Amino acid sequence: MTSAPTEPAKGTHRRRETVMETGEGGWVRLIRHEGDLDMATADGLTERGCAAISGGTRVLLIDLARVPFCDPRGLSALVRIANHADRAGCRYGLLAAQPQLACLLWLTGLGQRLPVFATGGDALAQLLPAADARGKSASHPRGRTGTEAAASRGR
Repeated sequence: MTSAPTEPAKGTHRRRETVMETGEGGWVRLIRHEGDLDMATADGLTERGCAAISGGTRVLLIDLARVPFCDPRGLSALVRIANHADRAGCRYGLLAAQPQLACLLWLTGLGQRLPVFATGGDALAQLLPAADARGKSASHPRGRTGTEAAASRGR
C-alpha cells in the first residue's frame, strides 16, 4: 500500500488528501479527503480521482468522513469523477459521508447516482465481487441504503 499526502491549500481552507492503493497494480484505490470540499479543493479531487481511474483502477473509493462542508463545486467534482468512472468501467463509492453531506446528496437526488457506504468493508463487499466477476464492468449498483441511512442521521 502506498500513501501520498498532498499539501494544504493556501488561504483559510485546510485540506489534507491521502491516496492509497491496495491490490495488484492499484486495482483498488482509496482517496481520503480531509477538509472542505469546495471551490478551492474540488478541482484537485477531480484530477486525482480521474487520474486514478485512467491509471487502471477498477474500484475507486472516496472517503468523506472528514469533510465538514461541501458546496456545489464539491458536488460537481463527485459527479465528474462518477461520470469518468462509468465511462471507464470503474466501480466507485463514497465512504462515511457526514450527515450534512449525506442529507445534501439525498435532497439533490445525487444519492441515487453516488452510492454512499458506511465503511470501506461495506463498499468492497459490494463493489469487488462485481469488478472481479466482470473485469472492468460498466454496470454499477445504484443502491441508496447508505445515503439514506446517513441522511436520516442528519435530520
